[in-house]
Amino acid sequence: MTVSQYASLKMEAVLDLIYRLKDTDFPYSHSKDALYKVESVFKELQQNLGKAEARGDNLLIRTICTRILEQIFRFLPVIGFILRSTNVRNAFEVHGPLLRMSKKLLGPETKLLVSSEWDYSPYLSSDPVLRTFCVYRPTIYRILKPTGHPFGGARTRALHLAAIHA
Repeated sequence: MTVSQYASLKMEAVLDLIYRLKDTDFPYSHSKDALYKVESVFKELQQNLGKAEARGDNLLIRTICTRILEQIFRFLPVIGFILRSTNVRNAFEVHGPLLRMSKKLLGPETKLLVSSEWDYSPYLSSDPVLRTFCVYRPTIYRILKPTGHPFGGARTRALHLAAIHA
């Protein structure tokens, strides 16, 4: 099996997972929006690999294959988080208030992904693909406790990122 075949098979498996997840019932549209963003990354890589193979450019093929594997490593945890955002154990009733707070603090274009996790770590994604997504992953025991502090930290990070990318 060539490097190109290996990378293509891995990418097709990720895209298949994304397609299956898009058919899942999501309680809120932002999870599906994030899936579409991630899918677009892999679709573009798939097109680029096809063009490089048609040209027979082995160096470019290897570079794109490396990029494919990097993107799989980068986005697989995100896809898993999105899948877990559908878990019935999540406190879906807090999504609305958290979304209003995040939009007020971070801007009206902010989207919210919520899923209970073992690690308590809300953050604003610094990933260029998901830069408008606030990822909130409270542990079960903290999900209904005051959340203003973590969102304040996310706002500070957003302002810092905006200053860097301006």
